[in-house]
Amino acid sequence: MVPVPHRNTINFLGMLPKNKYLIWREVNGIFTALNVHGELRAWVVATGKLTKATVTICNIDLQGYSVYRSNCFDDSYCKNW
Repeated sequence: MVPVPHRNTINFLGMLPKNKYLIWREVNGIFTALNVHGELRAWVVATGKLTKATVTICNIDLQGYSVYRSNCFDDSYCKNW
């Protein structure tokens, strides 16, 4: 359970809903995410703006992938907050 004041309310420009992303990572102030369409996007954490044009990863079928879960009851990364 996460208290309401601790929920992140930062919005990134052009970001799809959280359930449309398979994996994401933040390194050195750059937030990078791979969506279900095979598009890799990167935002600057401080501004919320895209760093570069979207990179499309070709010839990869992502239909069988979903957001990581440690077990069938783990929905911590699937919450919409």
